[in-house]
Amino acid sequence: MGYDNIPYITKERIIMDKYEQQKVKVEQLPDDFKMSDKQTMVLIRDLFEMVKDNNKLIQLNTQRIRLLEKKG
Repeated sequence: MGYDNIPYITKERIIMDKYEQQKVKVEQLPDDFKMSDKQTMVLIRDLFEMVKDNNKLIQLNTQRIRLLEKKG
């Protein structure tokens, strides 16, 4: 079974597709949309957690690049 007909999809592309889908959903919200203070705080907390996780991934990738550079 060949995979020649399947387009190459990267993680970045999948993430951008999800982002675009969410962007459309947000843009379709009514003008009078409101969030509770609790929902806002949960959103901020989750955002900080994602930033923290992203920074850790960046550090791990940096370490991996350094190791690969030493090998090569």
